[in-house]
Amino acid sequence: MDKTDLAYAAGIIDGEGCISIVRCRRQDVISGYVNALKVSVGMVDDRVVKWLHQRFGGHFRTQRPTETNHKSVFIWLIQATQAQELLIQLLPYLKLKHDQAVLAIDFQSTKSVGRKYGSHSPKPIEAYDVEEKARVLLKSLHQGGEHSE
Repeated sequence: MDKTDLAYAAGIIDGEGCISIVRCRRQDVISGYVNALKVSVGMVDDRVVKWLHQRFGGHFRTQRPTETNHKSVFIWLIQATQAQELLIQLLPYLKLKHDQAVLAIDFQSTKSVGRKYGSHSPKPIEAYDVEEKARVLLKSLHQGGEHSE
């Protein structure tokens, strides 16, 4: 990937994006939920969002306004390992969300070590605790927690 494109994408994510670990309900796991890494950008102009989708994959959708005087929002979303791989590429260029990206990369690394859990080998409760701590820490960084320059 071109360094200029990576720097541009990092700037968009720094300014308009969100790096998050979200809790998703799942009936097939003991805890009833899983934590998932997501990177998203939402804008009222679709050109940049479509560019991100074309360059990096993921999902693109339009959120229609609930109020008549509001505009539609175009949303690009990338998840899990695909989001981790993107953040690794963008890390040298991220300024505001650098620490969030590092935490997100580490979080996904703990999920991607090749362990597959199911009904015969459930995920240990300690693994849920580690994931939950990462989710809470990332949320605190969104709310103005410590960051590096």
